[in-house]
Amino acid sequence: MTQEHEHDWQSLCRQASIDPDEVRLVYDRYEAYLRFTEGRFTDGRPTAGGSGEPISLAQWFRFYYREKTSEGAQAGPLPGGCSADGDAVNNACLKKPAEFLRVLEAYGRAGGVTG
Repeated sequence: MTQEHEHDWQSLCRQASIDPDEVRLVYDRYEAYLRFTEGRFTDGRPTAGGSGEPISLAQWFRFYYREKTSEGAQAGPLPGGCSADGDAVNNACLKKPAEFLRVLEAYGRAGGVTG
């Protein structure tokens, strides 16, 4: 990742008040999707996937956004009134999806794909 590109996506995070860790977390999920679709593990071994041509980050994010939205609608209150869960950091993608996608794309251009 070049310093210039790293600065770009991190600047976008600051401007939009998006946690960089959330960007990394969501982009890691996109990378996992890419590896599965392309039929390879991180170390190059074949997977059971390999269904062919992956969809773009923007298309994948639209699906991811819908899934996250539906999960929130299905989830009931947490025990004891606790508002935190394992995905508590993962909320900017729901609150401001357009800005979040812009940061994800910048992160990808900066070398987010490590495979």
